[in-house]
Amino acid sequence: MELRNIKTFQRVAELSSFTRAAEDMGYSQSAVTMQIKQLEEELGCMLFERIGKRPTLTEEGKIFIEYTAKILDNVSSAEAAIKEERDISGTLRIGSGGSLISNILPDVMKKFREQHPKVMLNISTAKGTSLFDPLNKNDVDLLLFVDKPRYADEWINAVSVPTKILFVTSQDHALTKKRKVSLADVLESDFAVTEHGISYSLLLEEEAAANGIPFRPAVEADDTGLLKTLAKSASVIAFLPEYSVRKELYAKELKIIAPSDFDMTLYCQVLYHKSKVVTPQMHIFIDLLKDHLSSSHVPI
Repeated sequence: MELRNIKTFQRVAELSSFTRAAEDMGYSQSAVTMQIKQLEEELGCMLFERIGKRPTLTEEGKIFIEYTAKILDNVSSAEAAIKEERDISGTLRIGSGGSLISNILPDVMKKFREQHPKVMLNISTAKGTSLFDPLNKNDVDLLLFVDKPRYADEWINAVSVPTKILFVTSQDHALTKKRKVSLADVLESDFAVTEHGISYSLLLEEEAAANGIPFRPAVEADDTGLLKTLAKSASVIAFLPEYSVRKELYAKELKIIAPSDFDMTLYCQVLYHKSKVVTPQMHIFIDLLKDHLSSSHVPI
């Protein structure tokens, strides 16, 4: 039973005229006649007596008219509820690595919450070999991480923005005075990396092994704030994503040490499962994140 036909029936009954109903609804009179006929065929009864110039409701028509208001009211309520949902409410579940949670997500979450206060943001930490498990188990809607470009048949890569991974330390560290520094110079000093299993720490370890350089971090921790504090004190050289130290570099609290024989660029990425129903809040969060990653506050 088409809502269009029900609405037309209600209007004909209200106006007692096929012609006026057609004019009021922007239909041809033949279209109105056809819609009423379809409705009568579906109900198996006549809804109007067509005697004289004014159609009048049959007994069955009088019964049906009592229900049309309820039907259309319920449809309007359902449409309003869906619209309200589309106006964004519910939950958005995000899995992310530690450095992104502390350095990227707060600004994006602030903007998102200002625009859509009815959405609850659920943030969970994901790392190492288990990074993609929550995505594949539908425990998160979006996965935000830093790594080499990741592609798989079951994933959609919605965001991929390059970011440098840097060695940073205090302006007073001895290596900042050298004109040319090698990777061996850095790794033979006291250096700090994020917890074992994080992409850029693993890749640095692989690079060291490929060059026959011992890999013995002075500090391993998943708290980038701690690593930055240690680096500022000149006690270590920290290996961190540029977005996590941008403010400190601007403030000259930290300085980059750039080995001549080493460079690492990874990608801030967002994945979701290809079978995932993409909600409005997912779309909006992805767009806000893209804007943020393309702003002057983080590297391009």
